[in-house]
Amino acid sequence: MVVTSVKLRSAIGPIAVAVLLFLQIFSPARAVLFLLLVVSGVLAVSYFWARELGRGIQLRRFRRYGWAQVGDII
Repeated sequence: MVVTSVKLRSAIGPIAVAVLLFLQIFSPARAVLFLLLVVSGVLAVSYFWARELGRGIQLRRFRRYGWAQVGDII
């Protein structure tokens, strides 16, 4: 069974979207709306792009010897 997952390592993107959404709700402006759409779009596209690229990755590992112990070079 192969499990693929995409984990968010930095919270800057979602925080920026939340701040821009807050600004747009309480003081609407075209510049804030534009930034909100751009940042949200980039986050969405990058998430789906990473998900699609993750499906094509395969990893195999072969050991020369039967057992590995702590300290062995793999």
